[in-house]
Amino acid sequence: MTDRPRTLILNEDRIDRDLDTAIRELLSRCFPHRKPLFSRSRILGDNTPAFTVVILAGTLPIAHLAAVDRTITAGGEPFRVAGIANVCVDSPFRKQGLAGRMLDTAMQHAMKLGFDFGMLFCQGHVVNTYLRNGWQDIPPAPITYIDHGTKKQIPPNRHRLYYPLNKTTFPPGPINLQTNRW
Repeated sequence: MTDRPRTLILNEDRIDRDLDTAIRELLSRCFPHRKPLFSRSRILGDNTPAFTVVILAGTLPIAHLAAVDRTITAGGEPFRVAGIANVCVDSPFRKQGLAGRMLDTAMQHAMKLGFDFGMLFCQGHVVNTYLRNGWQDIPPAPITYIDHGTKKQIPPNRHRLYYPLNKTTFPPGPINLQTNRW
C-alpha cells in the first residue's frame, strides 16, 4: 500500500540541505531553461519565500510552490500580496490534483498570515489550472516592476491573476510591484 503524498508548509529555516537539494532538482526538471540557476539556489533574485508548500512522496518532493511576501500598490493604494512562484508538479504525478492542493494550502495559509491577495504571473498553457482553483484575472492595467534599477512592464503575454484573501476585489488602476518580479 502506498502512502498518500504529504503536503507541508515550510518556512525557510525548516528546509534542510537535503530537502533544498531535492527541491532544486525537482525545479530543474520542471523548468529546464532555469536549470543553471536552480543548480545553485531555489531563490531567484531577492525573492526569498515567506513560505514554501511542498508535496512529498515519502521523503522526495514531487510538487513545489513558493510564496513571497510583497507590498505592492494598485490604484495608488498599498496591498500585501503573497506572490506565487515556481509552481511545479513532477511529470509522473501530474493530472492528480496536486497543483490545486498546493494552491489551496498556500492561499489558506496566506489568509491566516494577513495577506490581502495572492498574485501570480503565468504562461497561457497553465492559466486554466489557476482559474479552476479560484484565481481571477487582474483588471487590465499596466504592471511595473524594477529590474536592476530600471522600471519595466510585465509583458502582455503573461497572464496576471489574483486570489482574493482578506480583500475580495482587486482594485483597478496601475499596479507597481515596487521591486523585481517574482
